[in-house]
Amino acid sequence: MGQRSSGRPAGSACTPCSAARARALASSCMRAWRGPLRRFSPDGRRVLTTTYPLAAGAGPGRAKVWSATSGQCLLTFSHDDWIGCAVFSADGQAVLTQSSGTVKVWSATSGECMQTLRGHQNSFEFAIFSPNGQWVLTSLDDHTAKVWSVTSGECLQTLRGHEELIYSAVFSPNGQRVLTTAFDNAVKAWSATSGECLRTFVSQQEIMVDVLVSSSDGQWVLTASADQTAKVWSAFSGECLRTLEGYQGELVDAVFSPDGKQILTVSLDGTSNVWSRRKTRKRRKTAASREGPCALEGHKDRAVSAVFSPDGQHVVTFSPLISDNDSVAKVWSADSGECLHTLEGAGRFACFAP
Repeated sequence: MGQRSSGRPAGSACTPCSAARARALASSCMRAWRGPLRRFSPDGRRVLTTTYPLAAGAGPGRAKVWSATSGQCLLTFSHDDWIGCAVFSADGQAVLTQSSGTVKVWSATSGECMQTLRGHQNSFEFAIFSPNGQWVLTSLDDHTAKVWSVTSGECLQTLRGHEELIYSAVFSPNGQRVLTTAFDNAVKAWSATSGECLRTFVSQQEIMVDVLVSSSDGQWVLTASADQTAKVWSAFSGECLRTLEGYQGELVDAVFSPDGKQILTVSLDGTSNVWSRRKTRKRRKTAASREGPCALEGHKDRAVSAVFSPDGQHVVTFSPLISDNDSVAKVWSADSGECLHTLEGAGRFACFAP
């Protein structure tokens, strides 16, 4: 599962948070623009977008489904408040939208609202589908995560154990386990069926985890933090198997290749690295490299995210050009590091169609 949504718009009501907390919310929000939070339908023919008002109460939040070939708007979904995230289910038959007060499940063909989940006295921070589309996982502002039935709207399990807000969570590929990370700096694995906490990977450390993903076979967990390292963990024993280090800046993104054999990292020191999961050697893409041009040196500004193509043969990196109010995405060969395409004015996110 190379999986990765929260973050409130400016002006919304929330308790003051530190720079680290703001960074984590922004990071998890950024990762909501790409897999596993599906912005493309599984067949690649439809694209899902959301509006993002500058302040809560600025108007209803809307999500739209578009034809990827004609550009025609096919469906519009609305909430009374801003929409924090919107995703397709794995089969493309449903769309999940989340606002602070409600989570809704819609038919991706008719646009009908099929289910509404309410947090009662608590606000939702993010929401994702389980791999089979039968459950929804949400985080609430009471430091818990909940597993819901899409069919009945019933809360099936409440995951309690974090001491602060859960800002990111993912299902295992088989949907039986959940990984969560929170502002208490802990990463926890849970049973999605019993709600039991199975193990804690990182507990009460001074450095908060910014990136949390799982390999496609569910055997490995990847974390990256502001301490300038990424770590590979056994999903079953909780043992840290490898630490990827040597950076001069915070790691802002990390992801497994689809086959789980490689790891792609992005650092604020201006480097992007492809690692072998089983080896300590890293392939460092630098201007001096004989294998090809440096991925990040090709960007005018630092890259902030990267993702493998579904076949693992290519990588796309995304860099917002703050000074020019624009952005650039670059497509690279994952094998040689050669820059194949530069996409000017790429907008707010970049990802591959399935």
